[in-house]
Amino acid sequence: MNTQDPVVLQLKKSLGQIQGIQRMYEEGRECSEIVQQLIAVRAGISRVARMILSQESVRCLRGKGQEEKLAKTIETLLKI
Repeated sequence: MNTQDPVVLQLKKSLGQIQGIQRMYEEGRECSEIVQQLIAVRAGISRVARMILSQESVRCLRGKGQEEKLAKTIETLLKI
């Protein structure tokens, strides 16, 4: 997998944010600052879900009879 893959890059960014949140919590930083970072991580993970959904839908649409698989994937990702 290409290290310039947008999904991989966003996941790495989110991982760094999560590690930062852990440090903030351990340091006793303000709750509002921690929550702000949590919201940013959540938005990043949602972006990953949308990217994967987009990639999966394109892949599924290439094969015949994949509509059910695509519908299940979309349903799962929308629950996030």
